[in-house]
Amino acid sequence: MPVTRTDQRTSERGAALVIVVILVVLCATVMGAVATASIFGSKQTGEDEFQLQALSAAEAGRDDTYAKVRGGGCNSTPGYVYPGSVSTGSFRAQTFWVATTDPSTLPTSPPASTGCPPVAGATDGYVGIASLGTAGTATKSVLAWYRFTRTLTPTGGSTTSTTTLTAIDGAILEGGNNSISIPNVKVTGDVVLGAGSFNCNGSSVIDGDLIVGNGSVDLSNQCRVTGSIVAKGDVYIHNLTNQVGGDVVSTTGTVRVEGAQVGGSIKADGGVQLNNSVKVTGDVVARGDGAIDCKGSGATGSAFTGSSSSSKTVGGNVRIGGALCQVDLTTVTGSIIATGTGETSIGGVGTVKATSIQLAGTCSPCTATPVPKTGVKGLAAVDFTDPPEAGFASWLEVPWAPSAWTKTGWTVATASTSDCDYQNKASLVTAINNLTQPTVIDATACPSGINLYGVTFTLKTDVTFIAKAYAAQSLTAKVAGTGTRTFNLIVPDPTSSDNAPTCPSGPTGSTIYGATLGLGVTGIAYTPCTLAIGTVSWAGQIVAGYPDPAGGNNTITYTPIGVPGSTVTGGGTVPVTIPGPVVPPVLVPSTTVADSANRQTEPRWTP
Repeated sequence: MPVTRTDQRTSERGAALVIVVILVVLCATVMGAVATASIFGSKQTGEDEFQLQALSAAEAGRDDTYAKVRGGGCNSTPGYVYPGSVSTGSFRAQTFWVATTDPSTLPTSPPASTGCPPVAGATDGYVGIASLGTAGTATKSVLAWYRFTRTLTPTGGSTTSTTTLTAIDGAILEGGNNSISIPNVKVTGDVVLGAGSFNCNGSSVIDGDLIVGNGSVDLSNQCRVTGSIVAKGDVYIHNLTNQVGGDVVSTTGTVRVEGAQVGGSIKADGGVQLNNSVKVTGDVVARGDGAIDCKGSGATGSAFTGSSSSSKTVGGNVRIGGALCQVDLTTVTGSIIATGTGETSIGGVGTVKATSIQLAGTCSPCTATPVPKTGVKGLAAVDFTDPPEAGFASWLEVPWAPSAWTKTGWTVATASTSDCDYQNKASLVTAINNLTQPTVIDATACPSGINLYGVTFTLKTDVTFIAKAYAAQSLTAKVAGTGTRTFNLIVPDPTSSDNAPTCPSGPTGSTIYGATLGLGVTGIAYTPCTLAIGTVSWAGQIVAGYPDPAGGNNTITYTPIGVPGSTVTGGGTVPVTIPGPVVPPVLVPSTTVADSANRQTEPRWTP
């Protein structure tokens, strides 16, 4: 049957329907795939955002905890968690401590136990901060290590009080009126005698000045003074192989020098005699005639004498205010002037040289270069100013005034009559060695004084004994550990207003024979009575009304010691600051935490 046009149109419509159905199915499939892809893409994007938010929350927890630690708010409770939240999520953090200075040894995961830096002492190490951040369904953790350093700075350490006292100037001071004979002693500092005379015929060395307020001086053999000699009475220096380093001065007497060297000038109120080989660096000055016998004639004056082989040299000028009896074998750099009107023998033995020679009197013989001028009119009077040492204090008054000591930070402990024998009672020595605050032991109740024979003190603090007498033979005082200590032995002067030693009733003698003050220990051995000194090694001062050198080799090193309540009259004094007890410094921690993380990691971790 032939196909009609109508049938053809019907067939075409069916084919089109099939195509439409296929297209619909295809579009639906594509749309479903697209929808599925969109759903899965949105989910992935959300998860990524949560991860970022969780990491941000973890880092916020790290920073927040770091701020707490830096501000001193580290919580040391085991397992403690620092909670918190931010706009992106929440966090939980913990701290850890590793005492190391090597960052390469730090763990990359949180240690098993939480911890904080030690709260005391200087500290060096690392603080670890682990923080877990949560956002949505995501978690993220970080671990950061921060350098931590705590230094302790002492603040407030000082003395509670300071008192400026006056100490007498001198390693040895004598206040009585007896003569001192010191055969062998090494003194670093001045030796001051207020009343007596000084005699040395051994090999003693005074590395300082020798001041004799009222007596005379006699030095012979190997005795040596590196400073000046200033005395009120006569000074006789003879048979010395070593020099006097400074001036030799007698304010009211004469000066005689034989076979010695004087590094300064010679000045005497009376006459001056240079005999045998003598060298004087400075001037030779005599205000008057004095009591030196001129050529055995009974007349007095000054003289430069000796054999033909004993030359005398004067580096300055010679000024004689009285008679100049004789000048032999002498070379004077400056001039020679004598205002006395008597006769002078010049150049009878050896040559005499000077820049000029002017005599108010005559001369015979007159052999000198240049030729002496005699009968010179209008010569100026000869004088000199007494040196400051002539006004040195003659005595140090030390009474017993407990309040004076307590005001300067000392503690006063009173000993009973049964606490006097340290030699035979070890517990007394132990008690002293255990003291930690400056302490005065008032042992005035001991009727015979205190016995320190053969005792060794190992001092943790300053100690002073006040007693009627002390027997400190073979005593040793040394420092416990390091630092410095003061160790004083004092017999108080009961009369503190007469500027003279007054020995109290009762025992009158003390001793420091064989006593040794160890390195770092200084002190004063004081008594207005007799003090036997022998074979001592003492740093500080020895002040006694009547010092009695008992022989042996002695080493005394001067350090001024100020005594609370003491008074000094006259010159030769030095200020000494006595500190009160030291307040232990407060150790203030200065904490430093590095402001950037060191070795940050992102471990898998759940607090």
